[in-house]
Amino acid sequence: MVGGTPQHNLNTFTVRNVTVTAAGTPVQGPTVTVPHGYALVARLQRGQAGSIIGYVAPSSDEASGATAGQRSLIQGNDAIQLWVTNMNALWIDSNTNGAIIELFVEQ
Repeated sequence: MVGGTPQHNLNTFTVRNVTVTAAGTPVQGPTVTVPHGYALVARLQRGQAGSIIGYVAPSSDEASGATAGQRSLIQGNDAIQLWVTNMNALWIDSNTNGAIIELFVEQ
């Protein structure tokens, strides 16, 4: 949605899973274009056990918490929408090795 105006429907969508192999070592999102006026959605993959927390930020240092800045926390059934031009604008980390964050965008 741009300025409160709904966009036209697109024909398909793309889902990419980003695995945080080692907690504390952020992973950059894949190179996937986000169409103008559409939001990228990020959430923890369903079915992950325990109290997994994911972190999404605009830089590696912010995702890991190494520097103060913008870092969004997602857990449980949380999801966030981000209006970015590419999935690779995101850096993803977690408090748990092997956590999977799903990224969705209409194409």
